[in-house]
Amino acid sequence: MAYPPGTDFAGFTLDRVLGTGGMGTVYLARHPRLPRWDALKLLSPELSHDPDFRRRFEQEADLAAGLDHRNIVAVHDRGCDRDQLWIDMQYVQGIDCSEALEQYGPMPAEQALRIVTEVGKGLDYAHRMGLLHRDVKPANILLAESSDPEEPGRVLLSDFGVAKAVDAGHRLTSTGNFVATLAYAAPEQIQAWPLDHRVDVYALGCVLYELLTGTVPFPGNSQFETMHAHLNTAPPRPSEWVPSLPRAIDDVVATAMAKDRDQRFGSCRDLTTAAWAAQRPAPAPMAVTAPVAVTVTAPVRPVPPEPTATPPSTAPV
Repeated sequence: MAYPPGTDFAGFTLDRVLGTGGMGTVYLARHPRLPRWDALKLLSPELSHDPDFRRRFEQEADLAAGLDHRNIVAVHDRGCDRDQLWIDMQYVQGIDCSEALEQYGPMPAEQALRIVTEVGKGLDYAHRMGLLHRDVKPANILLAESSDPEEPGRVLLSDFGVAKAVDAGHRLTSTGNFVATLAYAAPEQIQAWPLDHRVDVYALGCVLYELLTGTVPFPGNSQFETMHAHLNTAPPRPSEWVPSLPRAIDDVVATAMAKDRDQRFGSCRDLTTAAWAAQRPAPAPMAVTAPVAVTVTAPVRPVPPEPTATPPSTAPV
């Protein structure tokens, strides 16, 4: 149940609900001391009362707070109030990609590639810092409004509060504890295998497909159908939905969503570089032709008459 506007929670003044999800509710909240608005996520009571989840949440929130990148929503603080866990994050004024798709439909290729490129930069940075996201999806990609009409708005990836340390030796997530949204879940997530950064590459490939086509890659009628498709069905081709897309984009999505993670792109940058190359193929080299021989003819001059053998003589008068 949502708190009414004006509620004081952990010193923050709640204004309105920004969104709800499986883990809790996000509020627009006024900071207790600073003159700014924050996004305050309150975890559900069921999760907050789970000691294992509480330990996992606290560790992962601390790791997320160490991230500093223009394409990642900043984590400011975390805590517990009224036996309910909370995490204080940067507030981004704008809409998320899920809302954008719902309002405007599939995106032009250039716009979709720009968004995926910016998200990929944030993910690659987090991977270098030893963190996975594990739940990359349009609803977690925020499109910030720009104060400069000539500059595009920023693209930020949110919800790193459920990020996981890559170091498998310190895993807190129990086997089978499924964190990802099923529509973007890599096969190894569904099978509860140990994860690495390529789980986010797979999800980013799913996001690219959805931004281009307006639909998730595997829109099954049930969770079982969706899981079966992720495990067994070949990645769909964006060009079948949007014929104007180059066929090379199909290959990019297929590589990003390869069942075998060893066959995927090694990084998000590799994915987006290939996507841009597919969208803007290199221009064909100019044809080189042999030079045409030009015959230069000297100007024709009149030929003087042949001289006579014996010059004419004049008889004396």
